[in-house]
Amino acid sequence: MSIPFAIVDAFCLPGQDFSGNPAAVCLLTHDDDITDETKARIGAEFNLSETSFVSTSWNKSIAQRSDKDFTLRWFTPEGEIALCGHATLASAKFLFSKMKNDCNDKETTIYFETKFKGSLCATMHWDSGRISINLPLTPVKEMTGNDLEFVKYLVEPFDVSIVHSAYYVPSTKYLFIRLNDRCGEKGLIDIKPNYHRLCDVKGENPVIGAIVSVKGSGDIHFYSRFFAPWLGVNEDPVCGSAHCALMSYWPTELKSNKLLAKQCSKRGGRLHCSIREGSPDRVYLEGNTKVFSHGELLL
Repeated sequence: MSIPFAIVDAFCLPGQDFSGNPAAVCLLTHDDDITDETKARIGAEFNLSETSFVSTSWNKSIAQRSDKDFTLRWFTPEGEIALCGHATLASAKFLFSKMKNDCNDKETTIYFETKFKGSLCATMHWDSGRISINLPLTPVKEMTGNDLEFVKYLVEPFDVSIVHSAYYVPSTKYLFIRLNDRCGEKGLIDIKPNYHRLCDVKGENPVIGAIVSVKGSGDIHFYSRFFAPWLGVNEDPVCGSAHCALMSYWPTELKSNKLLAKQCSKRGGRLHCSIREGSPDRVYLEGNTKVFSHGELLL
């Protein structure tokens, strides 16, 4: 059995190769063409932060609704997850790369039916070459009690004066730490989390990821980094789902629903983020993508 695949860099920095977050995208005819155990093993084999599986339908008894409708699932090296923004963008890029804009439309939208998060869509803006996706907004709540123990090992070297505030994201089980503005991008880059100790902390709430963010400068409205040692990924290069939490916080702080974000991982990434009138519970994330390689899996 052969399975077409591509490795796609998502949310790339403009004009920079080897930036953004790489995801593997595997194309199936039907989702059940291979077992979930095989999907998990493929995710472990690629060993990227996420591997996505796209198909025309869940099984042979269900017909594809249209040539723009697909199913979508995501796997880390440790197993299946409920949502991944950058791998959704990467999946859309691989599909759009196989399409021709014969009608010279300015935009083309495709739809993904997911296992845990309902229907998602992705739109190619042919003029700019950027793809936008919209994901559920994930509100944050202030962190208290034993969960504050995480902060000591997340922001190392620890100095209480550099922490502005701490929050928890119930829907995705993420921590969210805001640094004081004086830290800036450099202060964010300089922190060195203690991944081993983080995984040992027993807080009041379950945790599978952690965001550290700081107010931006110049044309960047806010910076962030994302860590997920609980999922086998110490630092994720660019995380779309983290920005669903960040966009529940920063628009109120910065008095704008249209923000430009930079994720300050070693690879780096840029996201155009917005909350649109009429859809206050959705976050629109737009970014550059690039197919880095493609081929076939031989099973």
